[in-house]
Amino acid sequence: MIHGGLKKGLHECAKALDRRAARLCCLAKDCENDEYKKLIKALCAEGEVHVIMVESGKDLGAYCGLAKLNEDGTIKKAVRTSCAVVTDFGEETRALSVLLDFLQKHADGAEI
Repeated sequence: MIHGGLKKGLHECAKALDRRAARLCCLAKDCENDEYKKLIKALCAEGEVHVIMVESGKDLGAYCGLAKLNEDGTIKKAVRTSCAVVTDFGEETRALSVLLDFLQKHADGAEI
């Protein structure tokens, strides 16, 4: 989010995937709309974008910063999102290297 490289929701994600600007896609397993999942997976396959499946949309929303936190840092309320796309990873860090290594090892579809 800091570098402006995060897109959330079907409309933003589909536009980024269609323009081939996406580098990584996260999709919630508990998304109830099968057409939604098929569209995102097809766009990812067409653009050769890695897909990471996340257990729940609330978790994905919290990962994207769509959550209100308590004073102690625990999540008080999270907004659900079914899809998020990273278009810009930002600066090169150790965490980015670990993520890219993970994606290369699990090229067929990772789950977290």
